[in-house]
Amino acid sequence: MQEPRHAHTDPTETVDLSSPYEVQTRIGLILKRVWPDYDHETLAHAIDDVARAFRGDYPGLLRCDTFYHDLRHALDAGLAMARLLDGHARATREAGGPIIDTDHALLGVLLALYHDIGLLRRDDEAHLQGASLTPVHERRGVGFMTGYLSKTPLGHLAEKAELIMVTRLDYHMPRNMPPVDDALACLLGSSDLMAQLADRNYLEKCREFLFIEFSAIGIAGSSDGPYPTPEILLKKTPAFYTGLLRQRIHDEYGDADRFMAAHFEGTDPYTALDRAQLQFPAEDFDRRGFQSVASAAFASDRRQLTDGLFVRRHQGDDVRRRERLRVKGPIAIRIGHTGGHQILEIEQVGVHQMRWRDA
Repeated sequence: MQEPRHAHTDPTETVDLSSPYEVQTRIGLILKRVWPDYDHETLAHAIDDVARAFRGDYPGLLRCDTFYHDLRHALDAGLAMARLLDGHARATREAGGPIIDTDHALLGVLLALYHDIGLLRRDDEAHLQGASLTPVHERRGVGFMTGYLSKTPLGHLAEKAELIMVTRLDYHMPRNMPPVDDALACLLGSSDLMAQLADRNYLEKCREFLFIEFSAIGIAGSSDGPYPTPEILLKKTPAFYTGLLRQRIHDEYGDADRFMAAHFEGTDPYTALDRAQLQFPAEDFDRRGFQSVASAAFASDRRQLTDGLFVRRHQGDDVRRRERLRVKGPIAIRIGHTGGHQILEIEQVGVHQMRWRDA
């Protein structure tokens, strides 16, 4: 079964997020407009290395076993960061201020690509679930990136791997940060959240994949926790967005998401997508027609699906059936069972037929 291309694309539907090469090419084109002398070899090596890391081909790390915070999200965040950097440069120039320098711009992209690297288990941690590292993964990521950057032409900025900590939702940025670090931190935190919220399958991923990750740290799956069932997690998601996440983007990141519109020279597809997906009142979610959506259509790398929690959780009987579901909203879902595993295809309709391009 071949999945439609748009199941893997970015919010503009022009970049295949399952292809590190496509993401590298687009990021390079964006950076080159403002920073023509950026180090393209460092970017290329970094994207190749992050792909190898998530696939289990990087020395010292086991492959990714989290399906919400996966390779696709890493590439998605890196691309969003490049666009925000470009928008920030445009807005800053228009206001007559100095733009972020070339090395810091490239640093920002690399930190976005690697901000969740701490969820990958080390060689001696095969007994763990990657999601169990959630409470400490940002600090682990800082340690990894400090070492990684020190071996690149950005080694003089290696200590700024500390900026990864801003992606932790309860972290407060120091108020005495140098202006360039403050700007990068705001853009980095925004890129992480915007990439998640604008994923066209965000709500489905919350229900299927984020619930599993939350279960590993004890905040989901138990009757006395905040998310006893995937359905309750799903219904609480819009309020989580309008409350904590929007407040964090405003208070902690200085509304840095506005630079996405500057990049696209108008309304940006990230905001359009997250608003379209979260417009449903909680009581309407059941009528939206959500079913179990565990599928390769939601993974950036098929090799992630060969074992682990994902397959075990969704094994069922060997009944073979297929049905088409028409749902309220921008997606149509086909779900089937074969060989005891659920499979799925996604078809985009309605609002997601809109098109954007990098300005």
